[in-house]
Amino acid sequence: MIRFPVLTLFFVLLGGCSSSAPRQGLPTSAGLEAKSLDERTLAVDELSRNREELIHDLLDLARKQEVRWEYHSSKELAINLLGYMRADSAADFLIENVSYQAGPLSRELVFGNHACAKALVEIGSLTVWDAVLRRLDAPLTADEQRLLAAVVWQIDGYDVGLFRVEKAIEGDGSTDTKSDNLAAIRQIFINHDFYVERTRMERP
Repeated sequence: MIRFPVLTLFFVLLGGCSSSAPRQGLPTSAGLEAKSLDERTLAVDELSRNREELIHDLLDLARKQEVRWEYHSSKELAINLLGYMRADSAADFLIENVSYQAGPLSRELVFGNHACAKALVEIGSLTVWDAVLRRLDAPLTADEQRLLAAVVWQIDGYDVGLFRVEKAIEGDGSTDTKSDNLAAIRQIFINHDFYVERTRMERP
């Protein structure tokens, strides 16, 4: 998979983001060096707001019909940036779309060209585990179960990941669907069956 520097991704996507208010320029950290406490506080607030606005725009772009170029797509670039920015608020979207395959084919063993799974690992917080648990209430394909198991494994490691799954099974008092998904993910851990076969994405 083609890799792009983060600033390149930012400039590529900036024109495609659909914020309700036009951007006045790139976020700047210059205000953090101001002598005035008020100016420094204002700079922190502005940078935080810019980050949240960008994450919102990237999520909007990732939800749209993708625009494809030779080596990547608008959706893929947006998803990559959400991962790089460790956007916790994107976890539910990424998990819901964990089977999305970007192109061209990757030779990576675990995730292949599954961009959302890679982004979830980059986010790598407890927010991801909570979002995984919410997703288990709905039916999952075998590949989705493997992808989510692999995400947990890559974030937490084998022992901690399996511990999380088994604790969730012990405390699970919800739907049969969630219980079945947890049991399947536990078996994936036991069998070390994290490999997801790579397939070409069907073009719209």
